Amino acid sequence: LILSTAMKLPPMTLLYMTSSSLNPTLLTILAILSAALGGWMGLNQTQIRKILAFSSISHL
Repeated sequence: LILSTAMKLPPMTLLYMTSSSLNPTLLTILAILSAALGGWMGLNQTQIRKILAFSSISHL
């Protein structure tokens, strides 16, 4: 749990530091596409391990 949180801190810091130059509409579209792609790929899987992997990817 601590390692997974520590791995997310540097990208979140970069996003926070450059937030004035980022387009919020583009970020929203990318987030929706990422969640949709993770869900779609998860629906096509039959192995539990891969289903859990796609589930965690779509929640990132």
